[in-house]
Amino acid sequence: MKESSVSIWAVVTFLIGTLVGTGGVWEWKKVEIEAQKQQVEKTVQTTELREKENEQYSKILDLTNVYIGTVDQYSKAPSPQLNNKILQLKAQLEVMKDNFTTLENNLGQLEGRQPRNIPINFIPPAPPTGLTAVVH
Repeated sequence: MKESSVSIWAVVTFLIGTLVGTGGVWEWKKVEIEAQKQQVEKTVQTTELREKENEQYSKILDLTNVYIGTVDQYSKAPSPQLNNKILQLKAQLEVMKDNFTTLENNLGQLEGRQPRNIPINFIPPAPPTGLTAVVH
């Protein structure tokens, strides 16, 4: 009986020594902690990208309102200064829209999904010009 309990303790001690002594348990815990750390980093990145995307969307809306107001002013009293301002605002809007699209693509990639098709074209089309009436 005494001999069998010694041999059981020897086997248990060997197993514990093998698992703990070689670092198998510690490596497994290290991998587990690293996976959790990566998940937290991914969540932080996702949150930051969403905040940037919302900020960019808000800026697009604000600049679009300025653009529409400037176009309305130009239609009432055309001037070269207003025309230049319209061109500058339109260029700024295009850059902002590209930035927004890039942010959405990055966010989709980070979240493992397709980028959403969020409408960002709020500028109404210009009225047609140079129309001619054709009578048959």
